[in-house]
Amino acid sequence: MTRIHYRAVFISDLHLGFRGARAENLLAFLHSIECDYLYLVGDVLDLWTMKTKLWWNKDCTAVVRYILKMAKRGTRIIYLPGNHDDAVRGFIPLTLGPEIEIVNSAIYTGDAAVPHFAATGPSVCSPG
Repeated sequence: MTRIHYRAVFISDLHLGFRGARAENLLAFLHSIECDYLYLVGDVLDLWTMKTKLWWNKDCTAVVRYILKMAKRGTRIIYLPGNHDDAVRGFIPLTLGPEIEIVNSAIYTGDAAVPHFAATGPSVCSPG
C-alpha cells in the first residue's frame, strides 16, 4: 500500500475510551499516511467517560501502539490535551524521548513560512 506523505497532520477529538470512538477508522487513516509531524489536538483520550465506564477495545490499543510506532520511525508527535483529557495537563511540559511532546500549545510553520498556533483547554476556552 502506498502511503501519502504530509509534512504535518492535525487530528482532534479521538475520544479513545468512549464507546462512540471510531478507532478503527482512525487506524485505517494512520496506516494510509506518513508525516513529519502528528499533532494530537485535544481529547485524544476521553477520561471523563472512563471515570464512570471504561470502554477500551483492541482498536484503541492498536491506535496508541501505531502512534508510538510512528514516533519510533521519526514522526514528531505533539500532544495538546483538551477538556476530556485535561488530567494529562498535570504532566506538562513532558517529553517522552526525542519524538513525543505533551504541551499546552504549539506553533507550526508550514512550507509557506506562515506560523500556525494550536492550543486547547483552559488557556484558550476560559473567559478573561
